[in-house]
Amino acid sequence: RKVLRDQVELQDDPVALKEMVGRIQATEALLRDDIQEIIEPSLGKSEWYYRGEIKKISSRRLLQELLSEICDRIYSRTPVVPNELINREALSGPMKAGLKKLLQGILNNSSQFELGLTGNGPDVSVYRSVVRKNGLHKSLKNGSSKLVKPSKDTDSGLKSVWGVIEKYLKSADEEPLDFKTLYQEIAEPPFGVKSGLAPLLIWIVMQYNRSSLSIYESGTFQREWNPELLDRFIKAEEKPKESKSTFTIRWLGSKDKSTNALLDKLNDSIPHNETVTDTTISSFLVNLFEWY
Repeated sequence: RKVLRDQVELQDDPVALKEMVGRIQATEALLRDDIQEIIEPSLGKSEWYYRGEIKKISSRRLLQELLSEICDRIYSRTPVVPNELINREALSGPMKAGLKKLLQGILNNSSQFELGLTGNGPDVSVYRSVVRKNGLHKSLKNGSSKLVKPSKDTDSGLKSVWGVIEKYLKSADEEPLDFKTLYQEIAEPPFGVKSGLAPLLIWIVMQYNRSSLSIYESGTFQREWNPELLDRFIKAEEKPKESKSTFTIRWLGSKDKSTNALLDKLNDSIPHNETVTDTTISSFLVNLFEWY
């Protein structure tokens, strides 16, 4: 094929061109036959090994079972997500729009039924198959809703990934951490989270811990988590070379009682609309920005 591509002289010699094409096709046919003999279990011409042990594989069914066993062992903590719209490496155009809509609902409408989403679009489909199915968004007795941590009803793989994301966020207590490292960590074994699903899981965990987190875009504190920020964030993670922004995260929650008491007093001295029962550095900074 390289000869066909590079030797322009063949285009002026139909006889030589026909001969070359015929030889290529014959060689490819032989190669396919040889590969088929190697990988077709029923022919019995290959021995199959896994972890140093020979496996008796005499049919495609047995081979598929072995491959499933290998995948289950390597990706033992992968979330089970029965939705192919989101559980893939590259999202379709409609799903990208649906993901943004779903994330906006998580950030701004977590107190509303089904995040305020309506209809039968991809955003609703993913919400019901990932968020609601795993009990991450629950209705309250007073008629409102809220995001909650994984429970016994949550898929074990998703619960594991939640823990990894939360641990990573909390490790940013001394200096900002980037998101690229987090994406890589949950993409590798034993988690294997697809690129399309990763932003959804990361932002759910971030929103749940919002009072203890702060986001920085190119070093600048972002007070509002709004659609514009989401657009820039998703673009920066999808196409880092084309984006002018870099995003980092800081964990600003404090476990020190004296620090928390001081924050409560400082926060009470600032005029603000919302009542905060558990003041954190992050919530204090937001109130300070709004007042200033």
